[in-house]
Amino acid sequence: MELEVEQNHQFKNQSIGAWLKLFLINCNNYCDKPLELHKNEQGNHILKSFKNQVDTHYKKQHSTSFYAQNLNISTDHLNRVVKSLIGKTAKDYIQSRISISAKRMLYFSGLSNKEIGYELGFKEPAHFSSFFKKCTGQTPSAFKENR
Repeated sequence: MELEVEQNHQFKNQSIGAWLKLFLINCNNYCDKPLELHKNEQGNHILKSFKNQVDTHYKKQHSTSFYAQNLNISTDHLNRVVKSLIGKTAKDYIQSRISISAKRMLYFSGLSNKEIGYELGFKEPAHFSSFFKKCTGQTPSAFKENR
């Protein structure tokens, strides 16, 4: 660019502008890589914190908004991060965690369906049964019988 400034030809300004554009493009390419790494690290941190929160509170808290509030981010942002990293929404992840725990309890414990429902934070046994059937395609009683 310095050489172009010293030259005195017809397209001097266009030449300087082209060199400047090339310089800015290279700067942008250089800066994009660290920003992407930072976004991934931040997303991984949010996902890890979210998973830890779910493991701690899934028996009593089933709403995505609870976890987003605990992480000091919006529900939409939490869903975008979780979906981009694991391919499912935060709600799907929470429901999956509850479903897995319900299956374990149905299989290994001697608790009734009603007791398991209450243990997992459902106010009514019917809510637990409909949740379980929606997630697994069978009722809790049928799951117990098929074990």
